[in-house]
Amino acid sequence: EFSYTDTVTNYPNPRADFGFTTSCFGDSACVNQMISFYDSASASATAGQIVQWAWDVDGDGTLDYTTRNINHAFNAPGTYQVIQIVTSQYGCVDSMIRNIHI
Repeated sequence: EFSYTDTVTNYPNPRADFGFTTSCFGDSACVNQMISFYDSASASATAGQIVQWAWDVDGDGTLDYTTRNINHAFNAPGTYQVIQIVTSQYGCVDSMIRNIHI
């Protein structure tokens, strides 16, 4: 008879969150003007540190940036789905979606 025991640790997910700053929010004058998106994600002590950030700034499923904070200019008016994805040191993932009106 064979017996095996192992310990499995279930880590909680980090919590994705971000904000943005612009001097022209909601106005078509924002076209081609830089918007700063800043990370405000968090993780509990048991979730570990956030070690990876990814951004899809137009909701097309393609990751456009892989840094913690980004600057981006939209080249046409409209509503854009901006998605931030964060990953913890344990590989746990969370995402946040915000609609940005240009």
